[in-house]
Amino acid sequence: MENVIFSEEIYREINNLKVPSLIAKKLKGYSTEFKAAYNRYCNKIRNRKFRGDKNTEINERRREERARVTSAEIRPIEHKVAEIDLAKVDKTAKRGYKKVGALGVEKLKESTKSNYKAVIRTLYSKYKKVAIEEENSIMRMLEGERYNANEIYRDFKFIIVEIEDIAKNNGCYLSNIYSIFSLFKQKRLMGIRDAIYPYFRAQGEQYRENRHNNKINEEEIRKISFKEEDIERSIKGIEGEYNRLLYALMLKLPTRRLADYRNMKISLDNPEEKDKGYNYYYEGKLYINNTKNKREMVQDISGEEMIKRLIGELPENTRYLISGEEMYSQPKLTKIFGRITKGIYGTRFNARDIRKISATESYNRIREEGGIRRFKEDAKNRGHSVDEALEYVLMGVGETAPNAVN
Repeated sequence: MENVIFSEEIYREINNLKVPSLIAKKLKGYSTEFKAAYNRYCNKIRNRKFRGDKNTEINERRREERARVTSAEIRPIEHKVAEIDLAKVDKTAKRGYKKVGALGVEKLKESTKSNYKAVIRTLYSKYKKVAIEEENSIMRMLEGERYNANEIYRDFKFIIVEIEDIAKNNGCYLSNIYSIFSLFKQKRLMGIRDAIYPYFRAQGEQYRENRHNNKINEEEIRKISFKEEDIERSIKGIEGEYNRLLYALMLKLPTRRLADYRNMKISLDNPEEKDKGYNYYYEGKLYINNTKNKREMVQDISGEEMIKRLIGELPENTRYLISGEEMYSQPKLTKIFGRITKGIYGTRFNARDIRKISATESYNRIREEGGIRRFKEDAKNRGHSVDEALEYVLMGVGETAPNAVN
């Protein structure tokens, strides 16, 4: 093996021996250059782990500070859901699966993989008190690489023991960790999935029962106007052509999810035969292919002069409609939109807030002539079914929307 070139794959193979004497014996068969490369890589891993442990402490302090700042902020709409009553969780609940085993990591979007990795890092550091190595098998699995199921079980069996604490104190991770462990076909790893499921199910039921349990700050909501002249006035105070367009898209059109615009490209020719993994703007139309509810549609906005004008003001090399050459990450786009609304209204509105206010405005005009047709059309253009649109309506907010479009 004198001529073997060092690689991460061979490193993992040797390192998985775990016993130092076995590793030393294995290395004897390799060249001096290989052993030097192996040792350098070991040092790199140790240093990364040390930095990771320090970053875990730093990130925990940052999360606490963000939570403190967030709790002090005025919220236009605050969704109130009571904690899961752990005593009432049916721990025998089992889900019927149409097909046993992996659902296909290759079908995951890059943004979903990124989100899953972030959840894994956070949860692992919270309960194991150290940072997870980026070469850990669960990270390799998410990249579609070969992985060691026994290693994943060893590192994450704590979930079975700590599931009640996770549900009580870190419930925001339940959905993601359930989805992650639903990717596996190995029996013990499916056991982790099955341990999570009763709490994931209880959380979903709790959310559905309390979907309309919103604490609504009507004074803040009244700041939002969908009138063209008010939108134009607000746009003048926004810096950056992409930010101005993003704001107009979210307020002037029936409010779609931010993600629908995040991956929207400007097309120079008819995009009907192009990659369906992206959405497109072409000649006054939005081609929606990649969206949460999987419903493809073409939205004609040729009559929206404000939107077309703002698109015309974008730099010539614009590739992505709201970000230019590169596509924003979802967290970055969320922050940008929050900063835009904070700058205009003095209060941070997220996209979901605007979607709810927009759906409510449309619903409150339903008795007018053509109101039902318009409500259905607006729902479609938001990427909703009628039933989904009704779920977004803020019940109890005035019958006449404060800043409705005339």
